[in-house]
Amino acid sequence: MKEPSDKIIDNYIERITTFSQNFQGIPTSEELDKIVSELGITDEQISVIQIESQAYFIRAKSYMKLKQWDDAIVELQEAISLNPFSLEMICCLCEAYMGRWQLKHRREDAINIQSTARKCFQIQPDCEVTMNLLCRFNRLRKWRKNSKIFTSIIISIPICIVPTIFIYYKPLQSIVLSNPFIASLISQNAGSKILAKHLQESMEDIKIQQSALREEVNSLKNKQLINNRSNNSPPPNYSPPVNSPTPVAVDRPPTDRFISDYYSKIKSGQTVSSWGDFTSDYQNNSRANPGGYSGDYLKWWGGLGRNTEVGRIETIDANADRAIVQAHCRFRRKSYIVRYYLIFDESSQSWKINRIDKI
Repeated sequence: MKEPSDKIIDNYIERITTFSQNFQGIPTSEELDKIVSELGITDEQISVIQIESQAYFIRAKSYMKLKQWDDAIVELQEAISLNPFSLEMICCLCEAYMGRWQLKHRREDAINIQSTARKCFQIQPDCEVTMNLLCRFNRLRKWRKNSKIFTSIIISIPICIVPTIFIYYKPLQSIVLSNPFIASLISQNAGSKILAKHLQESMEDIKIQQSALREEVNSLKNKQLINNRSNNSPPPNYSPPVNSPTPVAVDRPPTDRFISDYYSKIKSGQTVSSWGDFTSDYQNNSRANPGGYSGDYLKWWGGLGRNTEVGRIETIDANADRAIVQAHCRFRRKSYIVRYYLIFDESSQSWKINRIDKI
């Protein structure tokens, strides 16, 4: 059996869709035969298209049983694109939109339910399945709208009525206040305005007290300043200036440039020179460098390690003798940060790596 190409299927779908839009109706069997003959589609190819459409439809019904509405809608749309006038498939699509609307209550699903139902009525004006589904949809939508109104009324009643009763009916206040649980519940709603008013009054009192205290403190400061001037005595907490020695600036090479040059040596295969950028303590550290230079260091940086990509290099902390620099690296699509602890070597007048941590 010769399978139709994707181009033939697309042309078939496009012709049928255009026909329906232009003539606002469903093509008859004669008109469908004419479209098929014009496109050169054989009966065997039509059979293959129908089988493929049915496969989409079967998967869609399975998704609907599992209430996986998104997947069901996708499968049904594919099935209908191959068989655009199948009443059963279009009804199922309408039901899938209904299921997703009940779950998420999205406006676009409500619109799709109504537009899909109209397609069903174009094919069969007295389609009972579509009429029942539309009746259920309208009933649920009306119930949802009424429930929102009812909920708003229920919530507004205690907010409007309870504060009035609680404020103006004194016997109720004594009853409520005698029960701590009821008092705490009502105070959250009925006493909200009273509480807000008391808080505002308290804030105003606090501001007045702060202003008075500020004026009193300023008055005491002025009196003390006058007394100090009259006695020619220095003010309290006064300490004479101390002539501290001016720090001498120490010129050091840039730490970030040092790390950048270290990686440049590795990239160019100068592993002996890059090994010399370590302190002797770090070179002899068996845990950090097993086997020394000819061990893991040369195997890694002389081989795959040279493919390491180095990005941003930044100095975290630095003084005249020590510095911390970190480099953002990437190896085989994996990003990581390497932190270098540097010591300045006076004999060579250069920085040396004394410790490395991988973050």
